Amino acid sequence: MNEEEKKLLGQRIKKCRIDFGFSQEGLAERLGMKRTNVANYEAGRIIPPGNIVLELAEIFGVSTDYILGNQEFNYSNSKFQNHVPEIFYRNESENSGELTKDEEMKLQEELQDYFVARKARILRERKK
Repeated sequence: MNEEEKKLLGQRIKKCRIDFGFSQEGLAERLGMKRTNVANYEAGRIIPPGNIVLELAEIFGVSTDYILGNQEFNYSNSKFQNHVPEIFYRNESENSGELTKDEEMKLQEELQDYFVARKARILRERKK
């Protein structure tokens, strides 16, 4: 893994952690490790072992390919994801027209960000 790939990996871990409302310490506790390990993963100094990548993917509900930077967007195995194109991309009125590929990708990214953040809020509220 080159330096750019390590940096992307760290950015993805940090984004997911923040989206889910975890501190570095909180995520480290969940993973059974020290906070410095999480900080090093996020900074791209250390590549997490495969079992940690799998655990991160499970915690955040994302694919390992997303975390590793092999996918541009987070296409997790969630049931919702399979319905996004049907709900949002079909032409439902005379005025709606077709989305370009760039517009579809932007929409999917925005929807993914919304649902990740919303899920995190629901989980935080559940803990109260």
